[in-house]
Amino acid sequence: MARRTIRFKLYTIHAHIGNVAPDYINLLQAIPEKFLKQDGDIRIAVGSRKLLGNRLFLVLYKGGTEKDTLNFNWTTYEEFMTTNLPGTGPARKTRVVLDAIQRRAVIESGRECVSAEEFAEIVETKLRTIKQYGELKFSLAPVAPEFAQSINRLSRIQSASVSLLRPNADWTDNLDELTKIASDSNGGVIDVGVRAGRGDSLSKELGIVPSIKAWVAGARSAVAKAIIKGQDSESKFIELKLSDYTESFNLSFQTTKESSRPSESEIESRLTTHLNSIGREDV
Repeated sequence: MARRTIRFKLYTIHAHIGNVAPDYINLLQAIPEKFLKQDGDIRIAVGSRKLLGNRLFLVLYKGGTEKDTLNFNWTTYEEFMTTNLPGTGPARKTRVVLDAIQRRAVIESGRECVSAEEFAEIVETKLRTIKQYGELKFSLAPVAPEFAQSINRLSRIQSASVSLLRPNADWTDNLDELTKIASDSNGGVIDVGVRAGRGDSLSKELGIVPSIKAWVAGARSAVAKAIIKGQDSESKFIELKLSDYTESFNLSFQTTKESSRPSESEIESRLTTHLNSIGREDV
């Protein structure tokens, strides 16, 4: 019997209304279903939503060209597996889960899936049309604790750059000075970059490198992007990108000749079981 594997990636959620953290349950409840965002030739629709306790399950559709896409009607928000009716076009499905308590996002990963950046922009743009969320800032940062271990393997570090989101206003961490600058400036992202002098290496004990390692290792990381360039013990050039280390997991489903795709209810059930198994007390 054939199997189908779906990959998901983990992110932390950071949201503000001005300088105040929103009520996350209310925030999730406010995200509607059946709305469309179009940017040039790119169309992304939120087709369905289901709120179960503190978790919101969403199914998104993005206009696609891949062979293994389904047909989606961009007006009625219905999908068709084999019939191409008027008003429909090829689309790729992306499942998303938002957890209001853990403040985590789980997003399906794959070619032509909706990216974390695209999803965050969709949520922020749509909710800003609601009066109480008119000043909302909504961002996602990758969960990538293994990135710090990869930095340790470098013998020489030539440069380090990092993009930091403003962490949730009700969280405390070691970003106090930087987040104060962002708050005072009404900014959403801080970019910091440091390069070593010619022939030198950045310090691994002080400055930006240990700070990046500490920030990404936290369960509530606010690091949106980070790039470390250096050399290993054999003087081989290495570029480490935080996005390449985003924590992920795979769910495998049995398929049949009659149906090559698992049902949404089965995917939802498996996601719930997995998320319950990885719940962390410090989140």
